[in-house]
Amino acid sequence: MTRLETGTFYNCTNLESLHIPSTVTNIDESCVSGCGKLALICSDATGCAAESFANVKGLTFTVCAGHALTGDANGDGEVDLRDVTAMRRDLAGGWDVTVDPRAADVNGDGLFSLPDVTILCRRLAGWGV
Repeated sequence: MTRLETGTFYNCTNLESLHIPSTVTNIDESCVSGCGKLALICSDATGCAAESFANVKGLTFTVCAGHALTGDANGDGEVDLRDVTAMRRDLAGGWDVTVDPRAADVNGDGLFSLPDVTILCRRLAGWGV
């Protein structure tokens, strides 16, 4: 993901914080309209698009070193089926794959295990788990 479009988070009044990966280089001015008090988080470093956007809009900006995007097991800044594949391969063993166990702990029980893969699959399928 490299861009946050107009209205992406329009009127999400309960949204308190938003983790924006450094891969996002373009944030539309009205992507968070109506969100109220929102804090933007970037895990990589200062100087990213999220920081510039926060400064222009008067939002709180935080660099959170070591922050893991839940479900982004392969660390590419997106949560998708590539993460499911990496998680399954890591659990099966014998594959040359690196998984961030903090991001792979989808159910938040402190462990990366098969239930995390199942929950992520269901979320990606839109089953509202």
